[in-house]
Amino acid sequence: MNSQDTQNCIDTASELLDRGRIPDAMAMYEKALEQDPNHSEALLMLGALYGEQGEIPKAEDLVRRATQSDPEHAAAQQTLGHLLRAQGRIQEALEAFRKAVEIAPDEPEYNCVLGSMLQELGQVTQAIGCFEQALEQQEDNPDAWLMLGALHYQEGQHGRAEECYRRILGSDNSNQEALRGLSATLLALGRFDEAIDLLRSAVAAHSNAAALHTLLAVALSETGDHREALNALDNALELAPDEQGYLITRADLLEKSGDYEEAYDVLLPMLDTAQPPLAAALIFARFCGLMEMNADCLQMLKAIAQDRELGETERTAVLRTIAVLENE
Repeated sequence: MNSQDTQNCIDTASELLDRGRIPDAMAMYEKALEQDPNHSEALLMLGALYGEQGEIPKAEDLVRRATQSDPEHAAAQQTLGHLLRAQGRIQEALEAFRKAVEIAPDEPEYNCVLGSMLQELGQVTQAIGCFEQALEQQEDNPDAWLMLGALHYQEGQHGRAEECYRRILGSDNSNQEALRGLSATLLALGRFDEAIDLLRSAVAAHSNAAALHTLLAVALSETGDHREALNALDNALELAPDEQGYLITRADLLEKSGDYEEAYDVLLPMLDTAQPPLAAALIFARFCGLMEMNADCLQMLKAIAQDRELGETERTAVLRTIAVLENE
């Protein structure tokens, strides 16, 4: 078969993908590779599909062949990076993401992905540079603004984070991630009333967004409206009843309301299932103390003190509390 036959196979595979017929599309890419074993696009697409199905080693082999067939194929380098990252091969993934940017330096997506990887590795300055480069290429790129905002928030630069999130909302006032990021930033800045107003509008527009309901609960709690905060959190738990972070937040709100026994009941079932268990255990121990259940509190704290995940500062605080309880 000639190159036109190969291209016809690839075109047919693309049409099948658009119709959701994944196995048929994969078979067509296989057919294209029988005709041209080094066809970079067929190798890349088939590899990406195997990756989506969880067959990572096979996917990596195909995509790596695509990069060898066409060393200037930026999308293949990008996909290879994702596959390596999924296997925990971080430095190799970083190298692939860098190659994608070198090949296509004006592609915002590649800069955003590289920036995200650098952020995870703690290379903040380089990550910011990638996000800013992406914004030079596409001024209104929401992903770049979101990532840059999250990075500034992480670094405690809340004013800059606010600017990033507001930039997105200026062109898309319903962007859920930007609403969540701006709300968290306002909370960090202590501007609770602004956060509440923003979140009330946000949950009205995104009633199924549990994270927004939870942020509203936190904001309301900061203003002392613990009962209304619990109502907001209950809305979140209706949407995500098994979300452990929300359950811990509920226990915290119940404590602020003085409902120690109910908070105790929320935390008790979590002790065997919470991930990480340490957070629930620490809060549970605190409630035992608040309820004057000193024996239970002491037992829990001694178990916590043996936890390898506990930092030295926390361990010292736990040991001091144990000493106080043992002397009572």
